[in-house]
Amino acid sequence: MRFPCMLCAPFLLLACSTKPPPTSESCTAQSGLSRMAPMTVEAWEFEVGPGGQPTLQGLPIVGMDAAPFRFGGIEYPGQWAFVAAGRRCGTPSPPAAVMRQVEREMRAFRAAPGAEAFVAEGFAVVVPVWFHIITCGGQGDVSAAVIQEQMRVLNAAFGDTGVSFSLAGVNRRENGSWYGMGYGSREEREAKAALGKDPRRNLNVYIANPPGNLLGWATFPWNLSADPARDGVVLLNSALPGGSAPYNLGATGVHEVGHWLGLYHTFEGGCSEPNDEVEDTPPEAGPRHGCPGQTDSCPLPGEDNIENYMSYVNDACMNLFTPGQVIRLRRMITLFRTDLGAANRFGASRAYLPSVR
Repeated sequence: MRFPCMLCAPFLLLACSTKPPPTSESCTAQSGLSRMAPMTVEAWEFEVGPGGQPTLQGLPIVGMDAAPFRFGGIEYPGQWAFVAAGRRCGTPSPPAAVMRQVEREMRAFRAAPGAEAFVAEGFAVVVPVWFHIITCGGQGDVSAAVIQEQMRVLNAAFGDTGVSFSLAGVNRRENGSWYGMGYGSREEREAKAALGKDPRRNLNVYIANPPGNLLGWATFPWNLSADPARDGVVLLNSALPGGSAPYNLGATGVHEVGHWLGLYHTFEGGCSEPNDEVEDTPPEAGPRHGCPGQTDSCPLPGEDNIENYMSYVNDACMNLFTPGQVIRLRRMITLFRTDLGAANRFGASRAYLPSVR
């Protein structure tokens, strides 16, 4: 017997829907790919620079190989093609004007009496984490064991930074549209508005199936005041611990939380300064992939920091944040995410930094 929707209790609302339940095929179609048949990425999906070298955002993809690469049912000519097609991380570089304003704020912070001492020894912040697991037709659910392992990986990776993470809760929501949300999409905004927990005091992690096998993205801390509803991290469900190799150890979550705490990619800006605004991460010509050997891709001093969590290498090869990155993320928390941890006398930044869309 089917009751009128106006009489349904909240927990029966799904049964009242006039739409048929989503199928596996309709869920994968919503995210722009099908696991029923392999799909080959065409050459036009990535840029080719001088000499035929693939590029991402104008930067060369360093250390490419010819071995075919498959991820999430899609076949690429090589892992370099996966990276060059923008599949690794969807967090964009902020506009130049925003980056300059952020650095002005950072310089003002460093000049404040006692500020640098505050972010030195003894800095400690515990970040409550909410996981919002979005499913479609039964696809995409994530077990409690996987969530616990992702939490363990986060705490191990950030263990020397003074930042730790505590599981605040897990939400599960069936929604076919949100399941395939893309970066900056209406579906992303709707999901975050409906599911997010106070972004000033929590890290919200949304687990879904973004289009094109994008592994994830994050908002930067300076976007919080301008657009709090959009704050958080989005992760591909198969890029969690136990997911699809070589992105199956939880390092994508570490990488995106690094952005959420204010860190850029180590190859930001290529070989030109100021790169990623961190002194002890030498400049890199472009993103690395796989598990390459140690190289020096820029004429400026220092070898490529390929084992850094903010690089593009495989999960198994990511294992460090530099001391400079640690200080930077502590400054970012102190300036832009002050409600995360203990109160401090420096307060939040008063600068208005427009949301990066």
